[in-house]
Amino acid sequence: MERAKHEKDLARDLQAIYAEPDGELPDLSTLGKPPRAKLHRILIGVLVALSVVSSAAWAGFFLITRGWGGSGQVLAASVEGPESVRAGEEVFFTVRYKDDGRVPIAQLEFELNLPDSFHVTSAVPAPDEGMTWRVGSLTPGSDGAVSVGGYFRSEVPSAQTLQAAFTYRPANFSSDFRDFKSLAVHVDDTTLKLAVNGPAKALAGDQVQYVLEALNAGTLPLERVRLIADLPKDFRFASSDPAPAAPGVPAWDLPAIAPGATAAVTLKGSYTATADGTQAVTVRGAFVEEDRELAQAAASANTDMLGGAMDFHLVVNGGTDDLSLDPGALLRLSLDYGNHGAQVVNDVSFRLTAEGADAKPLPVDWEAATGVAEGVRVKNVLVWDKTSVPELAALAPGAEGVIDVSVPLLSAIDPSKIGDRLILTLTGTVQKVGSVAGPRTISATPIKVSVNSDFAATAEARYFTPDGEPVGQGPLPPKAGQTTTYRVYWTLSNRLHPLEGLRMSTTLPAHAGWIDRKDAQQGTLAYDSVTRTASWTIPAWPADQQTVQAWFDVAVVPDASDAGSFLKLTNAAGAEAADTVTKSRLSRVISDLTSELPTDADAKGKGVVVD
Repeated sequence: MERAKHEKDLARDLQAIYAEPDGELPDLSTLGKPPRAKLHRILIGVLVALSVVSSAAWAGFFLITRGWGGSGQVLAASVEGPESVRAGEEVFFTVRYKDDGRVPIAQLEFELNLPDSFHVTSAVPAPDEGMTWRVGSLTPGSDGAVSVGGYFRSEVPSAQTLQAAFTYRPANFSSDFRDFKSLAVHVDDTTLKLAVNGPAKALAGDQVQYVLEALNAGTLPLERVRLIADLPKDFRFASSDPAPAAPGVPAWDLPAIAPGATAAVTLKGSYTATADGTQAVTVRGAFVEEDRELAQAAASANTDMLGGAMDFHLVVNGGTDDLSLDPGALLRLSLDYGNHGAQVVNDVSFRLTAEGADAKPLPVDWEAATGVAEGVRVKNVLVWDKTSVPELAALAPGAEGVIDVSVPLLSAIDPSKIGDRLILTLTGTVQKVGSVAGPRTISATPIKVSVNSDFAATAEARYFTPDGEPVGQGPLPPKAGQTTTYRVYWTLSNRLHPLEGLRMSTTLPAHAGWIDRKDAQQGTLAYDSVTRTASWTIPAWPADQQTVQAWFDVAVVPDASDAGSFLKLTNAAGAEAADTVTKSRLSRVISDLTSELPTDADAKGKGVVVD
């Protein structure tokens, strides 16, 4: 009985502790107990509440930042104005802003970022600081605007951008927001209008006059205006009114030009005997800002050249353009002349003048010149007249002639004592044409001759140094089937002008191998195993460093078929560099190197391959 009563009491206690709401007991065969349904409901409720709060927060953020209806934003702003303008012309731009939401804006300010080329003439209302306006607060629906006037001093054409950077804070928000508005403006015209007035036709040698005009077609004064004349190669500029900003340079800095006013420059000169066809004189106008020329406009005038009775030209080495030659090169001068008129031309003379760029002697060898004997030379001036060339006493219509002179340049030039350039000017004088007496002098277009730097490259192969120390290895003479190494020396020299971009290179024959023993006093010496090219590069070389050297070793293994002959060590080499003064690309070629070793006295007679 007692046992039955105890089991009944135990069952009742377990029922009270573990029974589910429906009165059923769970499976107590395992130790785990699932959570109660009530706890599930509590947890789910908490998650739902947190989700609602989060959604409400994000919705509030969206509504505050994007507005409550209307345009869908708190701040509506813009930058307005012309999208196409003329340089030098006053224009106006407007920055507009509006509270386009349902929330007040507690703080608003903006900064107007303008191109450096835009010069402000007015701002209404005035900025609070620099180009910043502090607007303050705005109620929903209220707005405002700022008007800024000014003009562009920029190149034509060019693209410019104006930008307004806004910073604002909605009244019920604790953070600032940023917004940017911009306007692209194209400067595609200018208030500076140019014109060139000159003769429609001209004779070589006659003085001609051109008038360059600059008109201010705007409503603001134009300041710091520069005119630049692009003159034909065969036009010799003599003078101008006003004088140019720098002597001999056809450019003028004009005083301020009032609205509607015109500034003018009168230039004078003459065309040389080389001029023919149509010649164009062009003027370019620019605004000057901190030594920068901002191009504005250009204008041209054409002049047709008339054929005169006397026609002559100076040709140097086959052309009439400026040229550069290597030291020791030959100057071939040809003076061709002819009477293309209908009257006899009497008493003709020619004068060829060679002038240096400084007071140093010219880099020419007059003593070795040919053709000079036909004229008279006084220092650096050659003269031909009826005494030395009898045909010049009277040139009948259609008569022609040529005078040739060859003058070698000096092969060695010491830059401290000898000049490195000269200018050749040919002048012709006629004393009488038909029955019209009176001297008439015409010049040909001067030709400038520049002497390139005396850049030189040499290569040699050696087995012994000049002091007799061996730098090669292996049998000498080279023996079939055995390896012999030689040292290849490259030497570059230069002293006249600075050089840049120097490169010397060669390729190795199939039977020669690179063994990576090398050195260079300057620059980089490298080998490309794919192309079998050894190259030495030097980025820049000052004129005061006269000689540099590099070397590398090559190994050769001759075979039986090479017996009885010299073995090629390298193929022909090439060296090149840019002359920074004459702008010429200098090139040198060096013959291939063999085992003959002609400069190695200790290896002399030991270059032929033996069995």
